[in-house]
Amino acid sequence: MKRIFIGEGNQKRLVGHLDRKKGIFLKQVNAKIHLFRILNAWGIDSEVFNRALLPENITILIRDLDSKNIYKISAKEFKANEKYFHFKQPRQDHRTQVFCPLDKFETITYEKQVATGEYLDLFYEL
Repeated sequence: MKRIFIGEGNQKRLVGHLDRKKGIFLKQVNAKIHLFRILNAWGIDSEVFNRALLPENITILIRDLDSKNIYKISAKEFKANEKYFHFKQPRQDHRTQVFCPLDKFETITYEKQVATGEYLDLFYEL
């Protein structure tokens, strides 16, 4: 599992984990902080998305640490529903991002994860 960072030097930020063999990108976030409410959407760094995820149609799994739900979508489906939002005042720790509305993702509740045992081990490896 490869860690994906953006930025340089002291400004490096972890944006997720990529496992090309399994074809998955894992990202853990707190919805209270990271869900982009204007669009009700999850965002991914545009360069990471277009260079690392889209060409191989990687499956994107976003785990909300608040609800423990996992949101699942393929890179191609994310692209088909993507929205760009231009921030008036860009921050140093954010580059251009692409967003996909929450309702386009398959929601895998924590209860379903426990019942099926599916996905539980993926995020514990991080």
